[in-house]
Amino acid sequence: MRYCSTCGTLNDTDAKFCSGCGKQFANAPDKPVEVYSAPDTYEEPENFSQPEAFSEEGSFYTQPEPQQVFTNIQPQSTPVLPPKAKVFGIISFVFGLISIVWSGVGILPIVGQILGAIFLAMAIVGIVLGSKSLQLSNFRLARIGRVLCIVGLIFVVLCLIIGIVALAAGVYEDIYDNMYDYIEDVVRLF
Repeated sequence: MRYCSTCGTLNDTDAKFCSGCGKQFANAPDKPVEVYSAPDTYEEPENFSQPEAFSEEGSFYTQPEPQQVFTNIQPQSTPVLPPKAKVFGIISFVFGLISIVWSGVGILPIVGQILGAIFLAMAIVGIVLGSKSLQLSNFRLARIGRVLCIVGLIFVVLCLIIGIVALAAGVYEDIYDNMYDYIEDVVRLF
């Protein structure tokens, strides 16, 4: 029998690891170690005083709790994103920002509605690419980009509807007339 030098647990002679703490023994002894057994009775010395840590319920010495020892712990690494997932997620994010920021262009007549249709297509492509990126990996930027594209899609559609209704109602006729008058005034100055 042998005692563990770390926790004091009694182990078999041929044991390679401590049964208490899991520490590996360096090498087995050539001959078994004799274990001293205490006598069954205990005689207290005359000038004995109890230590402060002594409790009434039990003895003052308790064996430490065995702890698990992990010897082959590998550090956790952050998962590597597939390149396609990164690219799709970034494109989705950029398209979402562009479609939200420039959605108001769709209110303008003709040219604004053409640009609004382009931003509408960008928002749809951004939603598709963001979804594809999320299928490949859990890329946070793709999730944000997809949400931005959905919001941008809603804004672009609303602005396009407002622009088309305003064009059909003739709201822009006064703007065109005033613009032509201003251009004629500028040309007369030269």
